[in-house]
Amino acid sequence: MRNLINMNLYRMRKAVSTWVLAIVAVAIAVLDFGIMKIYVDDPFGWGLAEVTGLTGGMDMMKTITGFLRGTDLLIVLSIFVVIFTNAEQKCGFDKNIIGITKHKWKQTLSRWLSAMIGVTAIMALSYGTFTGLSVIFMNSFSAGDMLAYGKLMLIVYLFYAAFSALFFFFTTLFKSSAGGLVPSLLITTGVLSLITKLLDLGAEKLFHDPKYLPSDFFLEGAYSAVSPDASNGTIIRVVATAAVYLVVALGLSMFLQQKRDVR
Repeated sequence: MRNLINMNLYRMRKAVSTWVLAIVAVAIAVLDFGIMKIYVDDPFGWGLAEVTGLTGGMDMMKTITGFLRGTDLLIVLSIFVVIFTNAEQKCGFDKNIIGITKHKWKQTLSRWLSAMIGVTAIMALSYGTFTGLSVIFMNSFSAGDMLAYGKLMLIVYLFYAAFSALFFFFTTLFKSSAGGLVPSLLITTGVLSLITKLLDLGAEKLFHDPKYLPSDFFLEGAYSAVSPDASNGTIIRVVATAAVYLVVALGLSMFLQQKRDVR
């Protein structure tokens, strides 16, 4: 397993796409911070603070929470996971390595773990850049902010692992970059949100003031509920949702690889 991961990481480091996407992730952090800074300071006198409800400024946690819940970085990571996963199939790595072992699921697991190492590195670069800019140019962290930020980051990281497992599954299922990218981008860009809204409307029509809606149990719906101010019940629900998606998506990927003939 360790040797497989080392081989995957070597290939990841040598891939031009890895470095390009890492640079894009950092650029997104800088751009998002710049936009939020303009909204808060309103240097051009456009009245943005009043329009966006940021009168009185924006504190550190509100700024970072807005960035964490954004989908820009998630889109970059979906592209990274799909390209990395499909490269092994496209370049014949599966045929040369998986075909000589009965435990093909181990290679799938090592591939996903390698992808998560790359996802973690890109996340660290992007969030580190955004947090550093926030510390330098905006309010500094308080002790309470640090605790809330740490808890929020753990939850967000779990969601990124779940999303990565889902992107990984689509790529493994369709065995092509297009097959992995299309459903991944439909999810991350919010195109499928119309379906969840229709399901929510149906649930509200059938049940008077339901406690939960169907969108609460979709991965993107649970992700949008992530907040440092969320209740304990909400946190438990969103964490459980992310964990279920992670286990099911990764389990199905390993099952497919184990049962599939290598060509």
